[in-house]
Amino acid sequence: MAGDKSPKTTSSGKRFGQRLRSLVIILLALFVAYHLIVMYTPITNMAVRGLMVEPQLTHADVIVVLGGGVYKRSGELGIFALERVVHAVKLYNQGMAPKILFSGGALPGREAETLVMARMARDLKVPEDAIVLESNSQTTYTNAIESAAIIKKNGWKKVLLVTSAYHMRRSKLAFERQAVKVYPAPAPLRIEVDTAPYPRLLLSYLNWYEYAGLAYYKLRGWI
Repeated sequence: MAGDKSPKTTSSGKRFGQRLRSLVIILLALFVAYHLIVMYTPITNMAVRGLMVEPQLTHADVIVVLGGGVYKRSGELGIFALERVVHAVKLYNQGMAPKILFSGGALPGREAETLVMARMARDLKVPEDAIVLESNSQTTYTNAIESAAIIKKNGWKKVLLVTSAYHMRRSKLAFERQAVKVYPAPAPLRIEVDTAPYPRLLLSYLNWYEYAGLAYYKLRGWI
């Protein structure tokens, strides 16, 4: 009769359904396994080592601080940006350089990172004439381009670069691509060595992002 399904069609539909269920089960198992591995083994902490660069603290002409995010609702610095500013101010107070250059523009609906970072630096007693702002960049690549222009304009030769440890390799390479010699001064290790499950999970995402970023920047000729 018209509309009746043949045994062959019914059998094909059942096989498709079984394959789909098997695929879903496999994907769920992989999802759970991935999270258990990255949260409860040291593999994530080991993987981040390939992104880190040994500190090279030296007296310099300027400390360059890369932005690390501003919370949209509160307008406050994200935890990584906060750590970078505190570290840069500490280096400044130790007499490592007479100037701090904050680099980072504004995303839609948010205040420029440099303004928030500079405000915090002032609160920490860094004088106004020691602060330089670069507010046009929104990526690590443009951080390097815009900061390099300011560095070259001022004739600064030695640059201490401050960012998070997991972000240092890509940042250093991006600056060197702009013919700026930088000395890594990563913020103190925190998430990179944290062994609690949630920080490890977050670090795994940062690892993926940074390794993908390195590959992409290499393909684009940015590093």
